[in-house]
Amino acid sequence: MNVTTYDDPADFWRTAGDWLQLDPVGNTIAITVLRQRLDLGPMEDDEPPLLLTVHDNDVLVGAAIQTPPRPLIISALPKETHPHVIDVLGDLVGVTGPRDLADHFTEAFLAKSGQSISGTVPTRLYALSELTVPAVTGQFRLATEADIPLVARWWDEFNAELDHFAVSGTGDENARRALDFDRAIGLWFDNGEPVAFAMATPAIAGMSRIGPVYTAPEARGRGYAKAVTAQVARVARERGAEHVLLFADTDNPASNAAYQGIGFQVVTDAVEYLFVERNTLEP
Repeated sequence: MNVTTYDDPADFWRTAGDWLQLDPVGNTIAITVLRQRLDLGPMEDDEPPLLLTVHDNDVLVGAAIQTPPRPLIISALPKETHPHVIDVLGDLVGVTGPRDLADHFTEAFLAKSGQSISGTVPTRLYALSELTVPAVTGQFRLATEADIPLVARWWDEFNAELDHFAVSGTGDENARRALDFDRAIGLWFDNGEPVAFAMATPAIAGMSRIGPVYTAPEARGRGYAKAVTAQVARVARERGAEHVLLFADTDNPASNAAYQGIGFQVVTDAVEYLFVERNTLEP
């Protein structure tokens, strides 16, 4: 097998884009990240991405991407490609993908790199079946340019609550890019006050992914996140998405129950591993 790396995301997409889109559900993160990078370009401080494909006798059999500081996305790397990919890699910040692939890749990679795991975030991929809109007090509407300060503040608060991988860009940058990328940014109001937001990516290969979802701390426990998620899922379908997807932290039973309550069904378990640098004191 031959591993090819790419400096230009457009070259990578020409090689692997159609192949990745054969499984838009399994490759939802890779496809979304790539399309946003291609359509909008990198943020000012973004590092160059790591982009690679694997060919077996000129047949494309695997692909992976990493956009620092996020982990390497290996949803499209079958196990038989792992040794060949690991041979061309340096240190990594982490790995993310379906549990079976991520576990297999991580074990082999750490044995070669000498790095170790510093954090584990188990996640679960859901796909929307029959949407059930919950009865929650309040009203929904889509955000506009005038709502960017609110969305930006909430996005910063959302990122601050994460205890794992860093997310590049400020809330303001991410909110503006979300609108530019034609994401459906949904807001939920109760008694005229904004209480929650969720967003869905534009439909790509029939797939739209929801996230982030955030409720203001003082408004939690009232079903607002469930309500706003259901509404942006509805918008995503109206805009052409056949598959409406989201990831939930499996360690948060409340969010998992909420998503299942509005019609999301489990697709697969996944995991994100965060790595630390090898011990440089070792010989």
